[in-house]
Amino acid sequence: SAISRGDLDVIKHTAIEINELLTDLLDVSRIEAGKVAVSPRVVRFEELVEEGRRRYELWAGHKEIRFQVHIPERLPQAMLDPRRVQQVLNNLISNAIKFTNPGGAITLAARRVGETLEVSVVDTGQGIEAGELDKVFARFEQTSARATAGEYGSGLGLAIAKKLVELHGGHIWVESKVGVGSKFSFTLPIRGPD
Repeated sequence: SAISRGDLDVIKHTAIEINELLTDLLDVSRIEAGKVAVSPRVVRFEELVEEGRRRYELWAGHKEIRFQVHIPERLPQAMLDPRRVQQVLNNLISNAIKFTNPGGAITLAARRVGETLEVSVVDTGQGIEAGELDKVFARFEQTSARATAGEYGSGLGLAIAKKLVELHGGHIWVESKVGVGSKFSFTLPIRGPD
């Protein structure tokens, strides 16, 4: 019997999920072995966002979620490893898409705060219970929130994002309200270590 378009979509999404899971597992084992390093250089954050923007818009659009970017003009350059910061953004944005219903919105924003660049990903998703906020960055931890289209995750993406941000000398945190949404923020140094 012929394979339908729907079957092909299921196969494709399953393959993507398995690939993401394997990548996450490899990254976590490398991080724990101390084998992951970042190579920061002076980068314009806007360029990094533009590089991934089409991908994020497609991911969100597939689920009828509006994706927007708020970056002020004359944002200072930052010391960052483009590949690794892109990985952090991918994890935060794919997570936001997972827990936001169709018709919702996701906003990627950046601003200067002192000697750091503060980046945030805000969603209008289900939000996280107050008692679960402290475990969102722990390995293999899943909160009680359920992906709105049954998407699957490894429970490793946020733990990896946290480690990559810390390797840059920054920190990452979350603010959330059930039924309102979540805001994940992280900082990156504007200048490298003196």
